[in-house]
Amino acid sequence: MTTLTVLTRLSIALILGGAIGYEREYRNRPAGFRTHMLVSLGAASVSLLQISMLEEAGRLIAQNPALAEAVKLDVGRLGAAVISGIGFLGAGTIFLTRNYIKGLTTAASLWLVAVSGLSVGMGYYAVGIGTSLLALTVLLALGRLQEVMFKKTGVITIEISYDGNQSTLAAIEAYLSRIGAKVLDLEHLESGKDGNGICLFTLDLRSSADKETFIKGILENKGVFSSRIIKGYESQ
Repeated sequence: MTTLTVLTRLSIALILGGAIGYEREYRNRPAGFRTHMLVSLGAASVSLLQISMLEEAGRLIAQNPALAEAVKLDVGRLGAAVISGIGFLGAGTIFLTRNYIKGLTTAASLWLVAVSGLSVGMGYYAVGIGTSLLALTVLLALGRLQEVMFKKTGVITIEISYDGNQSTLAAIEAYLSRIGAKVLDLEHLESGKDGNGICLFTLDLRSSADKETFIKGILENKGVFSSRIIKGYESQ
């Protein structure tokens, strides 16, 4: 295998991993641009190492046929180790917040770029490139379709700045429950030195609900500093 072939395969793996990682980075997910690039590059490197070991074993056997029984390599062993081992990295992107699971898509994308990197490293360009392109289609095109579906069903996302107390958060959730809003997701963005926090609520709310009344009801809760809708209500 020539140096040009090695560099070409590594570069393609890097680009494919970066493309998927960019989408994750854009959505502010735990593992983004550089992480996906490194995973894909590492997987491709393992594939190239496996091929180089096979070629070296072939040369040794050609020079000394008596080594044929002694030199044995499993073609898929290193690749299998990468696929199973990437699970530990993917698990680090999954976390539980108040009974809501986040990071499953990012964990899946990390596993996918590892497979894509292995494919390119082994020289199966069609498999590696095709897998990455289909993954981007799922992440981008279907993501937009999902947003359109959310608009029709009254799903919105609101950003709330509050004093960081659990009692305030509980009061907000109680208010949402009273008006019939179903909490689909809750994400804590930050917590400053003063103890104040910012969180994102994704809600299944009737699209006919009055926007101003809804926001006013949240602000009436003691400990809430500000509230704004960042997704949804586009028809109003």
